[in-house]
Amino acid sequence: MGAAQEEPGRRLRPGPAAQGPEAERSARQCAPALLLVRPAAPSANPETRASNAFQGQAPPDAARRARAEFEALLAALAQADIETLVLDEPAADPLPDSVFPNNWFSTHPGGELVLYPLLSPQRRRERRPDFVQRIAAALRSREVLDWSAEELSGRCLEGTGSLVLDHIGRNAFAALSPRTDRGLVERFCARFGYRPVCFDAAHRGQPVYHTNVVLSVGAELALLVRSALADPGPVLAALAAGQRRVLELSSAQMERFAANALEVRTRTGTRRWVLSAGAFGCLDAGQRAALSAAGPPVVAELGTIEALGGGSARCMLAELWPRALP
Repeated sequence: MGAAQEEPGRRLRPGPAAQGPEAERSARQCAPALLLVRPAAPSANPETRASNAFQGQAPPDAARRARAEFEALLAALAQADIETLVLDEPAADPLPDSVFPNNWFSTHPGGELVLYPLLSPQRRRERRPDFVQRIAAALRSREVLDWSAEELSGRCLEGTGSLVLDHIGRNAFAALSPRTDRGLVERFCARFGYRPVCFDAAHRGQPVYHTNVVLSVGAELALLVRSALADPGPVLAALAAGQRRVLELSSAQMERFAANALEVRTRTGTRRWVLSAGAFGCLDAGQRAALSAAGPPVVAELGTIEALGGGSARCMLAELWPRALP
């Protein structure tokens, strides 16, 4: 089954049962399905520019180009046999950053659906009640945890943009910024049983806006922009404890969103890294080989979306974890 569009009655099920240590690690770390939001009129959001140094200049005909890039990524995921659920943004109510749904919700194998507080008032409208209902129905969610009221007091935690989760070692990595509040990181960890690994990271003289532009954690490999971290020691120690090999990326590669990648599971249980063509193109031969060890990466051109929103492939992908128990 390919991309699902407007299927409110559809339910996602857990993927194939893990067999062997490597398969078990994959099943614990890599989600078996992804949610994407098809944007109606993507554009640059002036409310996010002050805290996001990765936003660039919008090219001519940006909305059309960005929509085409979205469809190209969706087709690449389907070709790689990765399960997707697609929600269409209403054409009558377009929002500039709707293509980045992983910031406003996360799902968990226990059946929890978490709604997060966002910094930008425009982005807060992305938490559409009908979208929340469709996600909850597809995953058979047993509990919705709505933490969005924290944004009213200026405390933000922007989903898996703020939180890079090591499900195997139970570490929650978080680069502190105006979009990532330490207290809310600790609240998440207390609720879901993770250990907070908070750190400072900078780019162009300001805090890195989201953790997932400096770090991505897969089943065996972690991508890390070590030079952006004020003190990489705690992060490296936590990754080592989780038995991750670290692929170090440069600041120049960070600017091409090389760390803004996500490893996911296909329907048959194999693993694939997903990243943009710009991110993959800036890697050297050894780095490409490391990313390709589990299987050919899923690569799509996302240059317009990257320029408009200051985010790339990982930001477009919200992991779906169907309930592990009935």
